[in-house]
Amino acid sequence: MTGKEKTLSPMDLIYYLKINSSKENFGLYINKYKRYYDRYFSDEIGIKDSLSFEIQKSYENGKGNEFKNGKFYSVGSSSRFSVSCFSENLNGKFFLLDSIKVKGEKKDCKISLEKELDILSTSNHLISHPQMDVVINLKTGDIYFIEVKCHEIFDNHKEIKLKAKYKNTDFIKTQLAGFSKVSELQKGKENFIAINNQLLTAEDFGCNLKTYHFDFKQFLCHLMGILQYQKENKVKVHFYYLFFKHTDYVNKERSKIYEELELELEEIFSIFSKKYNNIDYGYIYNDKFDTIKNIENNYT
Repeated sequence: MTGKEKTLSPMDLIYYLKINSSKENFGLYINKYKRYYDRYFSDEIGIKDSLSFEIQKSYENGKGNEFKNGKFYSVGSSSRFSVSCFSENLNGKFFLLDSIKVKGEKKDCKISLEKELDILSTSNHLISHPQMDVVINLKTGDIYFIEVKCHEIFDNHKEIKLKAKYKNTDFIKTQLAGFSKVSELQKGKENFIAINNQLLTAEDFGCNLKTYHFDFKQFLCHLMGILQYQKENKVKVHFYYLFFKHTDYVNKERSKIYEELELELEEIFSIFSKKYNNIDYGYIYNDKFDTIKNIENNYT
């Protein structure tokens, strides 16, 4: 994110910096473990210092504490990918965009990072504050909620560990109304919603999936927060995902991961667009840690 390195892929960038580093131990030093982590960028690169005050405050105030715990410095950091995609370099400092192309048309906007949403119980008590990676308010009145993913799609998200407290939302009561045995299942110190003593899956919400790259549990939490926001603000809502597309990996490994992911998204968005048709669902790609050129929905 400094100069020309910003356009390199994460792995290319870490390799470039390692072989060009004057220090033997390149990487982030974590005091707790008393060691260097070479898949995390060093503080000495000045990543944080290159960010505008507004961007820094977003992550300092966010509940993820991503500067303190080092997550922002990870090679595959979704937060840093968010900043890279929605900022521009102005004289060595990165500032959030104040205009962006949507379907090829440039539009003025206000961008927020790590925006908190509210999930309320049936009695209007606050249950949780899910955070959206990026929120774009267009001057036209449209609002884009964008969740950003890098390496998370390589995980398996078949089981949905949705905490028991969400049973007290209108959303979950409605979604699981057809099941006679909605209960709780204890895993460790937490209780999670279960059906027939099994954790939830996407199939319990009507989605027939063959693979599980998509984080369905997080999707549900964000959707609950977005629905509450829409209820309170009466605006045109777009709920999009931005994925880092590692084209070199796909070509080298002949991976079908993005094809499988897209089939999941097509199924999930098709089902939920019928349930909540006042939301525009979609997904976009960027294959570089660099400013996104255009927001163009890949979901049709």
